[in-house]
Amino acid sequence: MRKYIVLLLLLLCAQLGYSQQVPLYSQYMINRFMINPAAAGANGDAMVSINSRNQWIGYEGAPNTQLLSTELRMNHLKGKSRRRGSVFNGRLSRKGQSKVGLGAGLYTDVNGRIRNTGLQLTYAYHLPFRYFQLSMGLTFTGSQTRIDVQPEDLVDALDPLIAGKKNFFSPDFNVGIYLSSSNYYVGVSAIRLFQSYFKLGDDSGDNFRLLRQYYFMGGYRFRVNSLFNIEPSILFTGKENKRIALDVNVKGYYRENYWLGLSYRTTGAMVVMVGGRMANYHFGYAFDYLFTDISQVSKNGSHELVLGMTFGASKTKRRYKMNRRF
Repeated sequence: MRKYIVLLLLLLCAQLGYSQQVPLYSQYMINRFMINPAAAGANGDAMVSINSRNQWIGYEGAPNTQLLSTELRMNHLKGKSRRRGSVFNGRLSRKGQSKVGLGAGLYTDVNGRIRNTGLQLTYAYHLPFRYFQLSMGLTFTGSQTRIDVQPEDLVDALDPLIAGKKNFFSPDFNVGIYLSSSNYYVGVSAIRLFQSYFKLGDDSGDNFRLLRQYYFMGGYRFRVNSLFNIEPSILFTGKENKRIALDVNVKGYYRENYWLGLSYRTTGAMVVMVGGRMANYHFGYAFDYLFTDISQVSKNGSHELVLGMTFGASKTKRRYKMNRRF
């Protein structure tokens, strides 16, 4: 097993620009503002959630991600009624609705001997129109990368680039635009705008840049009858190194409170998602079945669990119905 760890470390350290630089989430629909800042507070809810993801179960040193996030609309802080500014019969009422959304996220992403701890602070501005809402957002990100490679991990124990302990801080910004209504949403965003970098080894060493990444997301909810809804959606990801990926998703809802979904990821995974909501609480679970080369050493796929609480939404008719994300 050690030879696999060595190869993984060399791949991550010596070619960091091509590795998983951004934490991967299968249930990004619950925390859309983490990949598109404009979605923070777009649906009017104040929400706190915890996300735990374990990739490649059975593979020693595999990625492990923990996320704590929160978002809200400023009218929660001002104590205004949530009945105003919500969508009824597809029409948006703008009276009394704050236009400002806020979000924050704190995550830890461990990948072999590399630990990345990050903070995201998001500001969004929402412009409600009669039947839709246009949102714009900006996120400040700060990530601390720690590398702790031991001599026994290396093929060449004298390699000065990756041996020993190293720490790097990388500030950057994300930006996004988001259009949403009671039935659909579409958004475009870019993260790591300035592609911050750090240096390994001495001054003669190479700079390893954290590549800019682009997202395009969209979805539409079809009403089947009074009990069932179906929502197909996509997430397109592009990187500066011209690598692209596509998630194709479909989720079915029962009474708007329970859902079951499937997702196909072109990078090599099929995802099954299930979740539900009870009063102000919600949960979601996703299982990723892998069919790439990593499946030869990880037979149990990847697992992701989300637990969350929504504030001020105890009565259905007072909920914001715009941009229901689950």
